[in-house]
Amino acid sequence: ETMMQSLLSKELLYPALRDLNDKYPDWLADNREKLSRQDYDKFNRQLELTRQMCQEFENETTADTEAVKKSRFDRILNLMQQMQELGHPPKALVGDVPNSPFANPQIPENCVIS
Repeated sequence: ETMMQSLLSKELLYPALRDLNDKYPDWLADNREKLSRQDYDKFNRQLELTRQMCQEFENETTADTEAVKKSRFDRILNLMQQMQELGHPPKALVGDVPNSPFANPQIPENCVIS
């Protein structure tokens, strides 16, 4: 198992994604008026990516073959990369999570949310 696979493991990533997925809709509703159209669209896209990643993890079974696991890992990795390209999720949603995969200092912060 590679370092990346363990980083994207269900035990590490899924709880953070589930938490983000649960909080995001209310946060978007509460902050819609304060966000630019561009930020609102970006955060909606992040919510959609988060939902897709949760779905991938929820589809996992103990009967999955290595090929199925590899395919799922590749899909999750692709979704994570798309998420990172959009910048960090709102700090209010992930800032307090010390082990959040979204708070990784190695990920360049291209987007400043003011």
